[in-house]
Amino acid sequence: MTTALYAFNGVMKTFQTHLEIHEDDEARLVSLNYLSPVLERCKDALKVVKGFMEGSGHIGKHMITPQFGRKLKLSLKVLDGAKEVFMLAVQADQQ
Repeated sequence: MTTALYAFNGVMKTFQTHLEIHEDDEARLVSLNYLSPVLERCKDALKVVKGFMEGSGHIGKHMITPQFGRKLKLSLKVLDGAKEVFMLAVQADQQ
């Protein structure tokens, strides 16, 4: 989980830097609106991860209920997929 979160954070920082570099290019920024649904899914996934981290003590984190375990796995999978989408967006925009 830590690796997935660090990787996602790294890509989001790269994406943020890319946006800051091109903040004056309105057409470029408008074209990135198609990423809004991906951002919403990321937000939901991060809420699940946050709930897991805040709602469990040390022992609770090792005894995840099957239902929450599936939600957590799915959330990490969503973040991993989003990471790829944002990297592709930066790469495509640079070409």
